[in-house]
Amino acid sequence: MKLFRNTEKEVANNPIMIDIACLLIKKAQECHFDLHGSEIEYNKHSGYAYLYNEDEQIVLGLEVYHYHEGMTTDDVELLFCCPVTGEEFIFHRIEDIVDEYNELVEGIDGSKEDFPDVIYFNNVAHEIYK
Repeated sequence: MKLFRNTEKEVANNPIMIDIACLLIKKAQECHFDLHGSEIEYNKHSGYAYLYNEDEQIVLGLEVYHYHEGMTTDDVELLFCCPVTGEEFIFHRIEDIVDEYNELVEGIDGSKEDFPDVIYFNNVAHEIYK
């Protein structure tokens, strides 16, 4: 696992960032997220620290500006970006992402062929009902 590889050293070495990285890893373990080949990065523009893996469609993230001592893995968010529209879905449960994504796809006028039929998370295919 790579940790804050593309992040400024002052930010990456901050104890708060290390705490956040630990929360992200712990949440990933709880979700059986494949940590092999995963990376944790910080995006200073969005304010999110996030854990991602190229083989997963869901990213685990935590907004750094809202971090406080006592946060738990329940505070870690799941982020999904629609590959067709670019719309982002941010929830704490995969089921909520699937429900919102289904609503998006149902509301599309025209062809739905470009939209994936499933969202993969933890090597599990969550079906989309088109």
